[in-house]
Amino acid sequence: MFLNHGTLFIYYRELAGELSTLYRKEEKLSSEVTIFWCPYKIIAHYCHVLTRLSVIIQRKHKETEHVLLDLEERLRQTNVTIKEKEFLISNLLKSEKALVERVHELRSELEDTASDITNLFTKIERKDKIEEGNRVLIRFSPS
Repeated sequence: MFLNHGTLFIYYRELAGELSTLYRKEEKLSSEVTIFWCPYKIIAHYCHVLTRLSVIIQRKHKETEHVLLDLEERLRQTNVTIKEKEFLISNLLKSEKALVERVHELRSELEDTASDITNLFTKIERKDKIEEGNRVLIRFSPS
């Protein structure tokens, strides 16, 4: 079965038409794939970005947890310190009150003692005057 040039030409022409149709279909499929591939690439990019953000957020969350635990411990220690200082202040206030009361007692005693001393000096002066008067009388009295 020999093919002549005319038949070969028709055959090649048909093949070229089919090949052209295949190229058009391939271009159409390629553009459709591109249309669907672009959103996929965008979604894949966002998935990658979201994965990285998730890792960063998890790391920051752990750091925040550590900071929170540290702050809670510092708060607990601060509360203990505050209670200790409140206890000390309460005791100091009680001591101050007791000291003030004792100062008032001592002041009252001091005032009483000062009054007693003043009265004693007054009595001593009066006694001295009486003794002096008696000496004068004894000297000048006819014996």
